[in-house]
Amino acid sequence: MNKTVDYIFVGPQRTGTSWIDQVLREHPQLCLPKNVKETMFFDKYWDRGLEYYEEFFSDKEVNQKAVEVCPTYFDSLEAPQRIKESYPDATIIFTLREPVDRALSLFRHHAAKGRVSATFSDAAQEFPQIKSAGHYKEHIERWLTYFDRSKVKVFLFDEIGVNPQQVYGQFCELFSIEEHQLPEKGERKIGHATMPKYMGLATVFAKGAQFLRRNKLDGIAEFGKKIGLRKVYTGGEEKMPELTADERSNLLSYYQKDLKYTEELLGRELVEWR
Repeated sequence: MNKTVDYIFVGPQRTGTSWIDQVLREHPQLCLPKNVKETMFFDKYWDRGLEYYEEFFSDKEVNQKAVEVCPTYFDSLEAPQRIKESYPDATIIFTLREPVDRALSLFRHHAAKGRVSATFSDAAQEFPQIKSAGHYKEHIERWLTYFDRSKVKVFLFDEIGVNPQQVYGQFCELFSIEEHQLPEKGERKIGHATMPKYMGLATVFAKGAQFLRRNKLDGIAEFGKKIGLRKVYTGGEEKMPELTADERSNLLSYYQKDLKYTEELLGRELVEWR
């Protein structure tokens, strides 16, 4: 293997990264980590060493570009420096979403796994990242202290929903690879959280997956996903939590600095975010 990683999608969470991972895996000129979507190496498993990380790309062929999609890197304090030191020529890719909707989506994601309380305010205290990962100004500026602006690319979650083929084509252009027709799975909605029918089972499954990943058994956890184990405890869509009008208004004010920063970064107004 040519030991380098060329492109890293760093999130944040709930910004279409599952969709990105799935469609990119279908392209023959790309190599993504085997047996796992997110290695979480640069934030959680750094102590395992670079050899451990590069083993995920051991199937990479000479004509392929190596790509990782790991949204937990976005708000990590350590990940930017670690990636820069390991792969100084890597391109960093953000996929940004209107921060209030992103916070709600992450709340629902954790709620669906039985990890948090049923109210947004309580859940945000239990998992501060639900809100803090939306501090786009703080986190992006951290990345830009290590990577030149020319090596940092930004895509918007909204655009995936509007024209997924166009966004897929933009990825291919960025990677300098042939643009193919979007895989069939790219037309389906991915990452849509539903409340579990059986909260206790959801919690057990979530903790079991964490245990497997901590013990380097990612393949088993991914196999469980593929055979649809989560269907055993999901299906209560009507119970999905919502934000109150006051919570949404307060969050919009809370993220004003980040909205303005993102507009300046992109050089365009994001009317749909306001």
